Amino acid sequence: MLKANIFPIRDCTVIILAGGKSRRMSSDKKYLKIEGSFLIDRVISNVSELFVNIMISTSEEINSKYKTIKIIHDTFLNRGPLAGILSGLENSPSEKNFIIAADIPEISRELISEMYQFTEKYEIVIPRSGSMKPEPLFGFYKKSIIPYLEENLSKGNNKILDIYKYTTLKTLDMKRSDWFFNLNTESDLSGYLTYLKRK
Repeated sequence: MLKANIFPIRDCTVIILAGGKSRRMSSDKKYLKIEGSFLIDRVISNVSELFVNIMISTSEEINSKYKTIKIIHDTFLNRGPLAGILSGLENSPSEKNFIIAADIPEISRELISEMYQFTEKYEIVIPRSGSMKPEPLFGFYKKSIIPYLEENLSKGNNKILDIYKYTTLKTLDMKRSDWFFNLNTESDLSGYLTYLKRK
C-alpha cells in the first residue's frame, strides 16, 4: 500500500542524464523549445517538485544558466547513458538516486511513489511500459551497483540491461503509460506536442 504523501523525497538525489548526442534529432534535445522553455528546464522543474537534491550528468559543456546545479562530467567518454549513471552515482551524496534522461518531459507522481516504496529492498527499481519494455532511464539506482558499472564499462560493455543480472532488481508495470515520452526523434517530438495540445 502506498504511503499517503512521500514528497518531497530528501534521502535521494536526482541525476539528470544530459549527455546524449541527439543523433536522431535535428538539434540538441535538451535545448528543444517546448511551450517557451528548454526541454531540460521542463525536466528540472518536474523533478524539483518531488525531490530536494538534483544533479546533471553530462559528457559535454552545458549552458551556464545551469551552474547553480551540480554538474558531473563522465569519466568514460562517449560511452552512452551507462557512463552517465556511473559518474552520477560516484558523485552523488545519496545512497538512493533517481535517474531520469533529459529527454523525458513528463513524470508520474503515482509511479515514482510506488517505485520508491521498493528502494529499501532493491538496488534498482525501474518501470515497464505498456509494451512490457523496461525503461532504464526512469528509475531508482543505489550507489552499491557502482562496481558492476565500472566492470562492464572497463570491458567495453555499454549496455545498461546487462548490469541487471548482478543486482537486486524490481520492475513495475506502469498502470498507464500515455504520459510517458522519450524524445529521441522528430516523430517522438511531434507526438509529444500533439499530446500537450490534448491535455
